[in-house]
Amino acid sequence: MIFGGSIVGAGLLAWGVQALAKLGPKNAIDVPAAEASAGLNAAQRELAAEVAGIERWLREPAASEQAEARMAKLARVVELQRRLVQMTGNPGREETDRLERLEAERDTAAAQPLRARRAELEQLAEAEQQAGRDEVANARWREALQVQREINRSRAVAREKDFVRETRLALQLETAEATPWRERADTARARAEAALQREDWPEALAAKTAAHEAIAELNRRFPQSRLADLRLQDALAKEVVALTAAAAVAESEAQERAGDAAAIEGRTARAAELYQAAAEAQAEVNRRQGGGRFVSTRRIEELEVKRQTVLAKEAWQEVVAADAAVQRLLRKRQVANAATELTAATTLLEKIEVTWPKNRAMDAALKLKLAYLGRQRADLRTLQDEIYAQLLPIPGAADWLMSRTEVTQALYAKIMGSNPSRHVGRKLPVDSVDWTEAQGFCTRLTWLLGTTVRLPTESEFRRALGEEVSAAGMAENRGAQSREVGERPANIYGFFDLTGNLAEWLQGDDDVATTAPVAGASYLDPTASGTTTLTMEKTTRARHIGFRVVVALPLR
Repeated sequence: MIFGGSIVGAGLLAWGVQALAKLGPKNAIDVPAAEASAGLNAAQRELAAEVAGIERWLREPAASEQAEARMAKLARVVELQRRLVQMTGNPGREETDRLERLEAERDTAAAQPLRARRAELEQLAEAEQQAGRDEVANARWREALQVQREINRSRAVAREKDFVRETRLALQLETAEATPWRERADTARARAEAALQREDWPEALAAKTAAHEAIAELNRRFPQSRLADLRLQDALAKEVVALTAAAAVAESEAQERAGDAAAIEGRTARAAELYQAAAEAQAEVNRRQGGGRFVSTRRIEELEVKRQTVLAKEAWQEVVAADAAVQRLLRKRQVANAATELTAATTLLEKIEVTWPKNRAMDAALKLKLAYLGRQRADLRTLQDEIYAQLLPIPGAADWLMSRTEVTQALYAKIMGSNPSRHVGRKLPVDSVDWTEAQGFCTRLTWLLGTTVRLPTESEFRRALGEEVSAAGMAENRGAQSREVGERPANIYGFFDLTGNLAEWLQGDDDVATTAPVAGASYLDPTASGTTTLTMEKTTRARHIGFRVVVALPLR
């Protein structure tokens, strides 16, 4: 309600009386007829009667002479009529129109004293402003604006409102509050220009920074003021950056280039020092500027990566050498010695990761390899013995050995840590692996044996198969599933299940291709020839497809 504010005092009520007197007969309040209370309950009839009584009193000529009482009655009748409308639930148009009319009458009565108060506040503000008491003047402008907004947001008749004045007061207040900030900016700019003439760069930087801060604060607080100037703010920001950042960044880049040269020359400590200095220079730019095109947290991160990389490089080369020793010893089946070298390599790797966690000297594949071998350290000899026990020479390929059987689920689980097979059994061949997973198995065997392991080529598969025909053996499995490896007799070269049990992934000629050959004979193919191959998508997972491996003969 409009009457609760501190601005509206009891002494202003007389103005309301004059306002009501001006309304004349056309604005006289209509007293509700006695019939209007028909259909209401007792409480509602009581409210309607009180409303009617107050309205009758307001129409009496003597009421206009009792300003304070009249204003109180207007407030009371508005409150009663609002309660009546709310209690009715679904009031008629007559009741809601009466409420709106009474509210307008009340607010109109209060509007003229408020307007007088606003005019008085404006005069006071102008006087304070002329006397140089800006803060007091701004308080008066703010109060005047509040009064005008109170009138404009009320239900007073339109002639009592003045939206143009509200806008003017808002702009007046904003300009008055913005002026000190603009004066600060202009004073600082003049000081900066004088410093530039003297080539006093620190003073010029300080003054430009002060000017930028002042105009930025003005623009933030008073964006609609005529004193706001975003272009000036941008220009000052660029000038500040130009005074400080350019030289600092140039020096930082020169230090980085010197660090790169030192790193190439093998002067590790010097390179690290230069990268650190370059990062500190960039950090100083970031701290001092806070914004602008020369600020870059990413550059600091990149310099730290360079510093850690150059420091870690020497230690990483030791890891690479240790890995080569591990592979050489595993290839010779000197497992105990390999385990010792592996421990040294993994220990050094852990040190690198803790000391220089952001370095890029380390190769991710080698880290994965060493971590895997570290987990298998205790089982290296057992795994090598189990794998080599399965290998036989490939006829006509003296440098390669092939596993006698398809890879079992037990061996696959030991190497890969999982078993994707749908027909589960330790001695059953692993199934439902795609080509990439079979390659992953080969990669891990390469790590464990220290020599190359891969899938057979079609030529190698045919050599191991010889003249064997698969139809008789496969007919026994029709409509069933895979069986344990080695149940059927081996062929003349000692290989099992080249015809039957599971079809097998082959290496193929193109690692980039999306398809790979499969030796096309499984328990689902009772009449197929073992020499038949199919081409399938490398992502295929099927319960009738497994694989076996070939191993490069270790060189002593």
